[in-house]
This record gives sequence, structure tokens and C-alpha cells, in this order.
Amino acid sequence: MILQSVIATGKGLTVGAAERLSFITINLVLQEQDDLLSLVKKISSKFQGEIRKRDPLKSLILNAWDFVSRIEAAGVKLHKGDRQFSETELLDRLIEDFVAVAGSLPDETDGILLLIDEADQGAERTRLGLFCKLLTEELSRQQAERVCIGLAGLPGTVDLFRASHESSPRIFRSLNLTPLSQGECIEVIDKALGDANAKNPRTVEISASVKRAIAELSEGYPHFLQEFGYCAFEEDSDWTIDMGDVSRSLFGENGAFDQLGKRYFNHAYFATSSNDYRSVLDVMAEEGDAWVERNQIIARTKLKASTVDNALRALKARSIIVQDEAIRGRYRLPTRSFATWIKVRARAEQQTR
Repeated sequence: MILQSVIATGKGLTVGAAERLSFITINLVLQEQDDLLSLVKKISSKFQGEIRKRDPLKSLILNAWDFVSRIEAAGVKLHKGDRQFSETELLDRLIEDFVAVAGSLPDETDGILLLIDEADQGAERTRLGLFCKLLTEELSRQQAERVCIGLAGLPGTVDLFRASHESSPRIFRSLNLTPLSQGECIEVIDKALGDANAKNPRTVEISASVKRAIAELSEGYPHFLQEFGYCAFEEDSDWTIDMGDVSRSLFGENGAFDQLGKRYFNHAYFATSSNDYRSVLDVMAEEGDAWVERNQIIARTKLKASTVDNALRALKARSIIVQDEAIRGRYRLPTRSFATWIKVRARAEQQTR
């Protein structure tokens, strides 16, 4: 899912077929441990670096960067209340910086582009929804509206935004990204390998059947495709990526499933030591992120009804599955990518036995 918010006037974001735009780009990735202080620090650091590249803006001093430095020098924690360093003041300083820069942009600069990837990783702790809401409102009040915000994250990002500010999702337009087609997956593989071959002393070969296998394994999810392709490339030792390289790369130490699990899914799938509970997840994954009836789960897992009920209660309590509030006894996995990882992992594991 991608969320985008555009605040623009005049020629700021009018894109023609051959028009080239020039933005001050602030590009960052959120991490699970990030909080409001680290968010402001990341934005301010990138902001400061971009300003230093532009002569008309070099005289601008960012207040937020100085404020972050003072907080860190004092060695105290940031608080929500009215104490020495408050979250409100920190947000105000960062918003002031955006307003000051947006109002001082030279004619050759179209605007400011804030891009945040993995927004679901830290949206709640960083209070990202609150920041975006306050920022866009203040920019509108100051008529400094040459700013575009783009966020990328899993579907749960919207709920995390709402947790920090109820109306923050309204300032964005949600774009649900569908999986890539097999042809698009193969095109990605070809382009990546082309770049590698331009740099390597020898050309790495890969057959059409192996490319199709990698594309099918990924089920069109770009982060799966990237990981499977990269790990197979790293496993290759004879300048030809074959199915043996793909198979070995899946379950080796720091292999494809290890990496995908660490980044996205291990915390949910291995949250319990019970194989019965994971059997419930395996059955639910066969339906993607669609609703599954309790009776279906019992029939397919062949577990006792009481065991399935215990599993469903435990998984729901940990927010690993979602219960249908309208129809009793229906559950689903929160995302299709989680379901895909479970299915592909099980399929590949069976093939390597």
C-alpha cells in the first residue's frame, strides 16, 4: 500500500509528458525501534544535507536539528507533557522548518518531496500521523504549499496513522499495489541481472525456466522477488544461475526465507512454539487474506475443536489474525504477503526434503 498526500499550488506538481521536476527530496526508511525523536532527527539530517547543496538556501538554519542536538546533549528523554523537552515543541520546530524552506524556494525548485518507506514499521511510535496532519495544516495556513508527502507500507499503516491522529488518513490518497504479473517479474529479473553484468568481469547466465520459477515463487510480491533473486545470485558460483542455486538459497543461513522472516513475518509465525497453532496459520494462508470459517479450519487441520479454538484466541490476542466483527466464527490473515510467505515457505520446504 502507498499513501500519498499532495499539497501544491501553481506549477508545483503539474507534470507534463516530458517535464522534468526538481525537488528537495527527503528520503528515509522507518525502523521498528524509531520514535518521534529519531523521526525528526532523520528528516532534519536529510533536510540539512539537501539544503547545503543549494546556494540560495544555504543561509537557512533548521530549528529542529538544533533542538534534537540539545535534547541529546542534555541526555534526557522526550516527554508528552510540559517538561524541559516536549514532543509538541519538537514537532513545532520541524514544522517551522518545512514552512521556512517551502516559503524560500528558488524559482528553479518545484517543491519539497518527503518520501518515507516502511511507514508501518514505526508509524505508531513516531506519531507519524500526527506529524503529517499538523504539517499539512500549517503549510496551508502559511500558504507555503509546495510540498508532497509519499508513504509506503503494509495495509496496517492506515490504522497506525489513525492511532496517532484520528483524521490523519484523510489527508492521504491510498493506492493499493497489486502483485506484479509474471511478465513484469521476469522484466525485473532481466533488468537487475543486466545491471550486474555491466559491472561484473563475466556475464551471469540464467535460463527462462529459472526466471519463471523465481517469478512463481515470489507470487508477484516485489520484496519476495528481490530477496529470491538476490539470494540465488549470491548462491551462484559458476556464472550460471540454475534451480540448484535457487533451492539452496531458500533455506541456507541468511537465505531468502531467513531474510524475509526477519524483516516481516517471524515475529508472527513463530510467536508461539505450538505446531498446532502454526497448522492453523498454514490452513488460513491457503485462502490468502480472505475470510476462513472456523469449521473449515477444524476440518482441514484435523485438530480437535478445542485446540483450534485455543489457537484462534491466542492468535487473535497477538493481532496475528483478524476476526470478522460482523459474522461470528470467521477469521483471516492480516495481509496477503504474510499468507504468501507461509505458503511459499511450506511449498519450498517440502521440495527440499
